[in-house]
Amino acid sequence: MKEEITDQELVQRTLAGDLDAFEEIVIRYQQAVFGVVFRLLRNQEEAEDIAQESFIKCYHNLDKFDQGRPFAPWICRIAGNLALSRLRQLKRRRFLPWEQVSFQVADINAVDPVASLEENEIKQEVADYIKKTKTSRPACGYSSLLQGFQL
Repeated sequence: MKEEITDQELVQRTLAGDLDAFEEIVIRYQQAVFGVVFRLLRNQEEAEDIAQESFIKCYHNLDKFDQGRPFAPWICRIAGNLALSRLRQLKRRRFLPWEQVSFQVADINAVDPVASLEENEIKQEVADYIKKTKTSRPACGYSSLLQGFQL
């Protein structure tokens, strides 16, 4: 019966140059790392990329791992930190994955600044006309102006 190799042994073998040992680390922890990352990012492709990046960072920093401590929390911390960094980066870019993009029809009752300005100008012209003509029937002046008649 084959005895299971400990994480510490795999780390030592990897540090000695045994790539098969690191492959075993990846196989052991790929689901845990992906789970941590996916819970934070909630995007399959992003989570796969960050999980892969986590193992690359783990490999390059394996000499900094304290072999007296458990390995799983260390690799999961790397993955979590990379996922949080990615979230901050996405927030700065205000990027939305295509699946989350929604198209909304513009509100037809929204205020049009040009139309509002034109309306205010017309109201001012009517007010000026009424003051000039001193008519007792301001509604007549307003309706003729709206119908396109020159005052």
